[in-house]
Amino acid sequence: MSKLTITGVAIALMLSACSKEVKKPLSKDEIQRQIDSIAQARMRELERDAQKELEHRIKIEVKIKADSILQEKLRSATPTQADSAIIRPQ
Repeated sequence: MSKLTITGVAIALMLSACSKEVKKPLSKDEIQRQIDSIAQARMRELERDAQKELEHRIKIEVKIKADSILQEKLRSATPTQADSAIIRPQ
């Protein structure tokens, strides 16, 4: 029972200590500065995430594009079946 009493008194003291702190209301300029600060931090975070995503996607996209170009070059370098089906006089 005494542990419960000590805990209750400790909680009451902590709550009373917190309630003594008086904050003055923020002015519009202070509020705007806080908003701008938070927005700038979030924008930097989004830009870092976007850059990471771009680097990841470039690796994938460039490989696909390079393979496609290589296949097209190989296809144009070899004769097609249509060309071999044409009868040419000798």
